[in-house]
Amino acid sequence: MIKFKNFWKVGFGIAAVMLLCGTGVDAQKECGATGSTQSEITIKNELKFDIEIRFLKPDCSEDRGSTVGAKREIKVGGFEGHTYRIYENWTDRVLTEVKFKSGQLIYPVKGFEASAIDAKKKRCSRDGDPRPMLIRNATGRLIDVRFVDKDCREQKGPVIAPGKQAGARSFVNNVFRAYDLASGSFISEFAIRPTQRNYVIGGVADPLPEQSFLKTVNAFRAYYKIEPLRLNDTLTETCRWFADFMATQDKMHAGHLASEFTPSSKFRNMNTPTQRLLSFGWKRSKAADNIEVTAAVRVEDKDLIGGYLAMEWSSSTTHFKPFYDLYRTRYAQVGFAAVASKSDPDLYYGCAMFAND
Repeated sequence: MIKFKNFWKVGFGIAAVMLLCGTGVDAQKECGATGSTQSEITIKNELKFDIEIRFLKPDCSEDRGSTVGAKREIKVGGFEGHTYRIYENWTDRVLTEVKFKSGQLIYPVKGFEASAIDAKKKRCSRDGDPRPMLIRNATGRLIDVRFVDKDCREQKGPVIAPGKQAGARSFVNNVFRAYDLASGSFISEFAIRPTQRNYVIGGVADPLPEQSFLKTVNAFRAYYKIEPLRLNDTLTETCRWFADFMATQDKMHAGHLASEFTPSSKFRNMNTPTQRLLSFGWKRSKAADNIEVTAAVRVEDKDLIGGYLAMEWSSSTTHFKPFYDLYRTRYAQVGFAAVASKSDPDLYYGCAMFAND
């Protein structure tokens, strides 16, 4: 819930909002009008880019609020007549205004397209709260990451290899840009969000999570001249069972045992990765060399679930080896599955299992 200074002393009630279309709305003249009805509403960002919500004070100045990620929502409160101004977070472009009015509880922000890249690149960094962050390279090339200071000048940052990551501390709303190191071409730009720690550059989007995973992994394997992996149905079905099991329990099973939080007698031949593989028809003689990795990640763009989980493992210090053929066994096949948490639709439990021919 957003807290605005000089404003959050109000209680909660029920009210709604009214869309004032365009960027030159006349309601700006009313600014932070007060009323007798206390209210709480939900602002839903249905756009494909982040927005920023600012409260208009009685003198028509703005109190900076919070960033709302793409496809996410947030609750705000106030008196009937209070007005919020909605901006595109990248560029400070005014999208619309939200004015409290009784009769409606949910306000969707929709119908706007993101600014072009050239417009986005005009944005500079701001002050904010420091927080740890990780930048991950899901492309098949070296990337040059640069920090954009308050004067809109770019400061040199790390060069990140494909499949790897770089860590740092930064401020919320600070801006970073990624470039192809070889050509200098612009790839993408992002601003640090209050609730996000991991930022992935690239990644192959696909509505099928297993294809997003496979294409992302093979893109950076190609950079290291490693043979591409092939998706295996039996490995995938085995992973899907365990990913669904973790999502149902809403718990990570770091030990890869179904019995980690439940007595093993309930699972018979499904407790260990090898038992699960054999139950789904894998040959016993080939089961000893298989490797299973698991993780849980928060993903807003559903077409990038596989790519985000691939980077969670490949850029880690504990699960990276099978992605780069650093074990004695050279893996040729992989299975992958991701299942949404039963309590949080943006949290995905993932499993990948590697095997040779």
